[in-house]
Amino acid sequence: CPKGTYGPYCQRKCKCLNGGSCDTMIGTCDCLPDFIRADCSQTHPEDYYGQDCVQRCSCVSGQCDPVTERCQCPPGQTGARCQQVCPPTKYGPNCELKCTCKNGGLHNPVDGSCTCALGWTGDYCEKACLPGFYGLNCVHICDCKNEANCDAASGQCICPAGFHGNQCEKGCRSGQYGPNCPLKCQCAHTAHCDPLNGHCDCPPKRMGPTCEENGLDDPQQPNANSFSVDE
Repeated sequence: CPKGTYGPYCQRKCKCLNGGSCDTMIGTCDCLPDFIRADCSQTHPEDYYGQDCVQRCSCVSGQCDPVTERCQCPPGQTGARCQQVCPPTKYGPNCELKCTCKNGGLHNPVDGSCTCALGWTGDYCEKACLPGFYGLNCVHICDCKNEANCDAASGQCICPAGFHGNQCEKGCRSGQYGPNCPLKCQCAHTAHCDPLNGHCDCPPKRMGPTCEENGLDDPQQPNANSFSVDE
């Protein structure tokens, strides 16, 4: 019989829709996989499969093949029923792609895009924050004084020697020195203490690391009265 006809002498017209083919003898329709009903007029309902679409799929997510019931998982999930999310180092369809995020960055299990840890930036979190910047994607500007740097993750100021305070805006108090001024000067006889390194600048007739020793009387002696507590 010519296409679209059936029966004795091929006089009857097939009623199969949506690309279905009919038996040339009795006219029953053989539907394409996505269609059901006697005339192939109805699309295959989601979550069902098999003959007449009466069996329900067991896929947790995604879609199932209307013929085989095999689950077709969306990106970011895997397993026979798409019941598992991708492990930490994988992403994409069936979790077949490997994550490339660096320095503690977390990847999106669907498309693999990276969310960087604080203090890092770049497509793969491969770049540390430049000096003067901090935080998520390094977009925040440090607010520190006296040429202090800040922590790339938290933005906390890291004071240089001789300064302290939340913004390193305060100089060391008299008798203290070092970064954040935690160290106590050891200079005796009212000698001046350098707030950067604790060096003692001894008064006349005093010498030694802490200015406790009797010094030379000659004021012309170069550097006779300057000592470091580290010596």
